Amino acid sequence: NDLIYENNIVRNFDKDNFILKIKKLFENENDKGYYGWTEGLKYVLYEYEISLQKHYHGESKIEWKQINKESIEHIYPQTPKDTWIDDFSNLKGNKQRNKYTNSLGNLLLLSSKKNSKASNKPFKDKKEIFSSGSFNEIEVSKYDKWTTKEINERSEKILDFMNERWHLGLKVADINKLI
Repeated sequence: NDLIYENNIVRNFDKDNFILKIKKLFENENDKGYYGWTEGLKYVLYEYEISLQKHYHGESKIEWKQINKESIEHIYPQTPKDTWIDDFSNLKGNKQRNKYTNSLGNLLLLSSKKNSKASNKPFKDKKEIFSSGSFNEIEVSKYDKWTTKEINERSEKILDFMNERWHLGLKVADINKLI
């Protein structure tokens, strides 16, 4: 735990360094955003899972030793089918689509098996797949729909969690930059 903390938290979660790092992950049109944050993303999503588990007083659904076997699901898919067009018609151009596709709120820690099952399916099908999964999955399954509004809302929740968990000192303006 100390090694994980030193390697991930101290280096990656200094407020100014963190904001700069995330900004760089979105610089170019084809950059992977939070999805490209390989050294921190799974750790943050795992820690967020643990916080949800404690909140709901539930049994652990994801073990730390399994994290490297878990994959990252894009709820709004990287290659969306027609069923997603209406809910994301407000996005203009690849850069804006990329921002939401690879946004922190759009990413979910998921088993590889479930990830391939969810794939590019419409949100209503993904909701069903997620409804009996991890606390993160259940949280996402409670949304009625999945649009840029819900992605921003979930991004803010996770960033608020990070801010509190690691005492980042992020202000509302900082969080808005990171969404």
